[in-house]
Amino acid sequence: MVIADKGFGSETNFEMLKNAGLSYIVPLKRNSSFFDATLLKAGDKAVFDGYFMFNERPIWYYKLAKDDVDVVVVFLDEVLRCEEQRRYLLNVERKVEGYSLEGFLEVQYRFGTIILRSNVCCDVVSGGGGGGCCGLYLLYKVRGEIEQMFDFLKNFLEQDKSYMQDVYGLEAWAFVNHVSLMLFYRVYDLLRTKELLGRFSVADFLSHLKYIFKVKINDQWHLSEVTKKTQDLLETLNLPIT
Repeated sequence: MVIADKGFGSETNFEMLKNAGLSYIVPLKRNSSFFDATLLKAGDKAVFDGYFMFNERPIWYYKLAKDDVDVVVVFLDEVLRCEEQRRYLLNVERKVEGYSLEGFLEVQYRFGTIILRSNVCCDVVSGGGGGGCCGLYLLYKVRGEIEQMFDFLKNFLEQDKSYMQDVYGLEAWAFVNHVSLMLFYRVYDLLRTKELLGRFSVADFLSHLKYIFKVKINDQWHLSEVTKKTQDLLETLNLPIT
């Protein structure tokens, strides 16, 4: 299954994916001709097909059949909608070029929406109810985890440049990065299992460990002092550091 970004939502790409026999979930730009905001303008939640919960907030949705193969699903996140409206109007107040009250009124029904086009039947996608539309939404959100992975590599590990001079060095560099990601997700899974992701990211967790050292005193190695907060975290995760 191909889960792409908005830049891939062209008819040429859709035909290519269909001809290759691939399933896909591709977001459309909010100015897409397939985005029908008529139901949003009604201001009545009864016109939606339903809702499901995501991160403890409701996501409303309605389906638009494009043809016998594709379906277009419009999702509305009210929390995101309010935030996008706030940011836009702040730019109006700051007199940022390209932002105006007239522009706000023109695009007001696009705020908080995600439009997905897919050839995957909603009825066969599992995940959280919502007539399968929740499953489409959750699959699309997986992209965020992938982007987070690359962000970890580039910014936390500072591995966006290889500086390698030959193919062997490059392969070794890629292998070490791969192992680093495996370790990253082992820590991520520990935090997820213990329901600590709301309090700690992997980067937060590693920052607790980076100042723990082994020190040599009189030819004997000793563990450096560990703060109580770090020790409590390690005990919660059942993760000894020795």
